Amino acid sequence: MKISPKILLVTLCLAFCLPAVIYSTIDNDGLMADERPQPQATKIDDLTYFVLIFAENAFYFDQFEFEAGDKFTLTSRKGDYTGTWSGVDVLNFTYFTAKVEVTETSTTTTTAKTTGTNLADYQSQEVEKMSDYLVNIWGFANTFPEPLQALGSMIGGGAYLGADVFFLGLTALPDVAEFGSITPSTGMQGQKYNKVKVTGTKTTFEEGSVSISFNPPEDIVTTGAVAKSNTEVEFDLEIKPNAATGLRSVTVRYGTGGSKSVTGNNVFEITLNTVTTTSTTTTP
Repeated sequence: MKISPKILLVTLCLAFCLPAVIYSTIDNDGLMADERPQPQATKIDDLTYFVLIFAENAFYFDQFEFEAGDKFTLTSRKGDYTGTWSGVDVLNFTYFTAKVEVTETSTTTTTAKTTGTNLADYQSQEVEKMSDYLVNIWGFANTFPEPLQALGSMIGGGAYLGADVFFLGLTALPDVAEFGSITPSTGMQGQKYNKVKVTGTKTTFEEGSVSISFNPPEDIVTTGAVAKSNTEVEFDLEIKPNAATGLRSVTVRYGTGGSKSVTGNNVFEITLNTVTTTSTTTTP
């Protein structure tokens, strides 16, 4: 029995999307999505995918590159092409479309009128016309759950180099910087702490300037932030006497103009002052 490529594409889309949707809604402990941090949707900016193309009577490997902005580059068995793409986050997926327009040059042969016994004189004229899209595809991209979270995948289909196709793609995701820890992780109202330490994973704190902020920011002051290494920052912390108790988030900004950042959510706790005088604590 012959299976239509369109039916196969729909089947694969369901097989690909449903497990990820379920995974994004309920975790391994059975918690609903609103009870735990949401996983990030895949960002395909500046990613290159190695793609398996399925046509009606053949399959082959090509390469898709989604540059930041809207430039789409296709490296295929028929040549290299450049077009545009756009994408939007839907749930935990990135939905995208990509198009390539090509100016085709075709040759038509016309016969010149002759008289007498002269042979017909033929001439060729090149006529340039704009074709429809050479590539007009759509798809969904996402990351795998642990332990394969370093891989990105995509599935989609559409008009592709003169055929209707569907495709599956894989990419290795770039390292993602993460907040590590803060030491100490608690502080008392009205106290000062020297050399508070924040660590990160896959961070580059030594790139450009570095700064520390707390959220909520009221009644807490940070000074003297300095990168000790690419994964460690030290700073001095002053907690005002009237600072509200409770958990606060900590953000480290770094890079040129603070263009990069990592945040630890609710990682520092301000506790009630049980000391009558102000003291300064230095972290070892």
